[in-house]
Amino acid sequence: MLDKKDAMSAIASYRMESTLRGVDLNLLTVFDAVMQEQNITRAAHNLGMSQPAVSNAVARLKVMFNDELFMRQGRGIQPTQRARQLFGPIRQALQLVRNELPSSVFSPESSSRLFKLAICSPCDMRFAPKIMSTINEQAPSVKLHMDAEFDRQLSER
Repeated sequence: MLDKKDAMSAIASYRMESTLRGVDLNLLTVFDAVMQEQNITRAAHNLGMSQPAVSNAVARLKVMFNDELFMRQGRGIQPTQRARQLFGPIRQALQLVRNELPSSVFSPESSSRLFKLAICSPCDMRFAPKIMSTINEQAPSVKLHMDAEFDRQLSER
């Protein structure tokens, strides 16, 4: 049985989790780009988004943080005090997430992946020396497993 303190803690945790579920975390990357550029159009370009899409995201951020966040100034925008307060923690959180995600760019010279190559006929083996030579030159730590039994395995299914 939960005591009152544990029950209140569980309720607070549930509320925080349900609030977080309603947050589009992609908005934080928009916030970061807008803070860096202090210009919606340039931020949109850097994000690969349209200017209206970034403007819409900023409008949603304003609601989420209950603050204007950015004020128009000349051809750009200026962050509010609240936006400046949020910038460091949001940037740090995004960096932590980015550091944990695998790189989406394949780098053959540093990869140590194992690739499996299914060979359907004995004739395909004639390409093996060229494939191995190229892999050894461009990706010395990559391992290649050639499966000459692929045809047989397929026919057994």
